[in-house]
Amino acid sequence: MTYNKYLLLAVNTIRLFVDAFTVMIHKNDIKILTELLDLEDIKVISHRLDAGIGIILQTESKKLDATCPNCGTKSHKLHQNHRHIIKDLPFGEKLVFLEINRRQFKCRKCKKPFSEYLDFVRKKRSYTKRLAHKSIQEVLENDIRSVASKGIVTTEEIERMLKDASEELPNLKPLNLKRLGLDEIALIKGKGN
Repeated sequence: MTYNKYLLLAVNTIRLFVDAFTVMIHKNDIKILTELLDLEDIKVISHRLDAGIGIILQTESKKLDATCPNCGTKSHKLHQNHRHIIKDLPFGEKLVFLEINRRQFKCRKCKKPFSEYLDFVRKKRSYTKRLAHKSIQEVLENDIRSVASKGIVTTEEIERMLKDASEELPNLKPLNLKRLGLDEIALIKGKGN
């Protein structure tokens, strides 16, 4: 074997080793990111860091089927894929965006298409439930403008989060509530008639 052929063989062997090592590191990164994301039945399939935006994690469901909300039948028949970008809790100083695939299935029983239920994000929302919960907690300690000024969520999104949270509260009426007339209020204040 000539020196040039030997050198070419060595270079190609090193390239194969580096490529295999890079794939191994990438698979470990994906596994670690999936564990850090900590969303049930969701796995990270790729990631990228955009200097002007933040961390973008492309995700997919681990489930192969979904339950029809109309009739309750499990469906495996994929009808369409709908990709959405949603905001999640930041990682350190970096904003985190999830590219999710809200798959649409077709029910074999009632023949109607339906979107799969993702328990970490409400329908038609651009943020995760845990980001909404954290933002509401911050609003309770501060105000809407100061929370929005952090640049993670907008004032409109915070208002929507508060409205969604209020809809989840039970519609209870206060107990032992009394109506007071104007004269009774004046008596309580001590001014009399």
